[in-house]
Amino acid sequence: MAELAQLFRADLGSCDLQPDVFVGWSMGGQLGYELIAELPDPKPALVILDSMPPTGGYSAVPAGELARQAFTIFASALGVTGRLPVPDTHGDLELAVHSLAALLSASGEPITGALLTRRWQTYLRHAGAVHGYRRDDPLDTSALVVAADLADDQVTAWSERLPQARTARVEADHHGLLRGAAAGEVAARIVELAAAIGFSGKGIDA
Repeated sequence: MAELAQLFRADLGSCDLQPDVFVGWSMGGQLGYELIAELPDPKPALVILDSMPPTGGYSAVPAGELARQAFTIFASALGVTGRLPVPDTHGDLELAVHSLAALLSASGEPITGALLTRRWQTYLRHAGAVHGYRRDDPLDTSALVVAADLADDQVTAWSERLPQARTARVEADHHGLLRGAAAGEVAARIVELAAAIGFSGKGIDA
């Protein structure tokens, strides 16, 4: 995470820019926190959209649960949660991914099992980076933490690192936070934060 944040800082520095507000969803929230921690004061405001707090050491997921997660995460990302049955693949991850591909194809949204498998492997690398990242520094900057799938103790962990943070919970799942009415509610919260800090118009999104 530190190396990725350094790349972002280098890009900003090459343009002599510093954002007023950094908005990050999922891994992007962790990236924003790491990036801002190393920027000079006054620091940009930070918006965390359903990002896991950087506490590190998350427990490994059992194989059977990982197979179920593979199915439900992709179904949510594709906006078909609840429309497709979650099959019991007895912990067989490959079967779970190919089952989803077959069900998507049958429902009129064709996608190959091989493509989903590659995407799942990419997701696992992404998840490993998120789960392994730890930083505890409190940042003295305006912030907003929006929770969808985050547990209350995870919101608290962010509040400990962002003492000025406003918090909000939106009725949506992790991917649904960026769609429909939920996205509109998130946008309104960000506008409120931007107005409170006198947002000047520059911004960056991760």
